[in-house]
Amino acid sequence: MHRLLAAVGFVAVALLLMMVQMVPAPAQPENLPGPDLVLALTLAWVGRSPQTLPVILIACVLLAADLLLQYPPGLGAALGVIAAEVLRRHILRFRTRYFPAEWSRAALLIFAVGLGHWIILGLTFSPQPVLGDIVLRAMFTAAAYPVFVGALSLCGLRAEAPA
Repeated sequence: MHRLLAAVGFVAVALLLMMVQMVPAPAQPENLPGPDLVLALTLAWVGRSPQTLPVILIACVLLAADLLLQYPPGLGAALGVIAAEVLRRHILRFRTRYFPAEWSRAALLIFAVGLGHWIILGLTFSPQPVLGDIVLRAMFTAAAYPVFVGALSLCGLRAEAPA
């Protein structure tokens, strides 16, 4: 039952974040990319409770984000699933008591997703965003990661202590 509630909560929060990102923001400058809030939420959730999110659920949510936010369909979802699974597979080995180490691992995965996105779009001769925009988006996403970790901790979803 706990896993079902966690999955429903994840989908609900992810959909809410997608809706927030779809609303035009008058205060945001047009030349600055926004963070990938759904990716930050996914990595924070998998880092806190890897057993509650099946890979198919992550794939469906990230694909919905690609479609609703008008990104190349499936590319962000595939790269996000790979990042989440890398985090999940190595969670016991990487888990530490120090948040900066966890944050740096998440930031590395976020940058890898952004760079992979840029490289794959280039290899397929699709229109590419400027590499600087990809880096800025990854920086803003990495900066949003601690917010999601804090919110999940307040909701009772805490990482287990290392053994």
